[in-house]
Amino acid sequence: THSLISLQQQLPSQQEVAGADRFIDAYQVVKIIGDGPFAVVRECENSITHVVYAVKVLLNYKVRRTRIQNEILALSKSKHPNCVELVDVFVEDDIYIVMEMMTGGTVLDRIVEADFYSEADARNVIVQVLSALKYLHGVGIVH
Repeated sequence: THSLISLQQQLPSQQEVAGADRFIDAYQVVKIIGDGPFAVVRECENSITHVVYAVKVLLNYKVRRTRIQNEILALSKSKHPNCVELVDVFVEDDIYIVMEMMTGGTVLDRIVEADFYSEADARNVIVQVLSALKYLHGVGIVH
């Protein structure tokens, strides 16, 4: 098994770019995007590059340590155009998982907003989903 610290050390990191050991030194929080019982997702900006990311802040992570380790490991293995990219991880009192910002809403949002959703549109979405699933399964990740 991987410890959170060893996973953090294995990941490609923006921390060196920012020269920071703590999340708050490398990123500025902009706003809350979503929240749940164990995590808050916020928009954040790299303090040096000013690139906008999403950060999942896992609160009191010790309760769900194995699940978090699995999530970070899965994200670190995932390099596909239809999968969110892991950017950085900070293990502090809470865990900060910095990921690329995904905008545009969900597939359901797009279907509801569209005046017409053709078979070709549906096929395009399914091809992208299946491509990502095939890739994930190929690297040992089941979604």
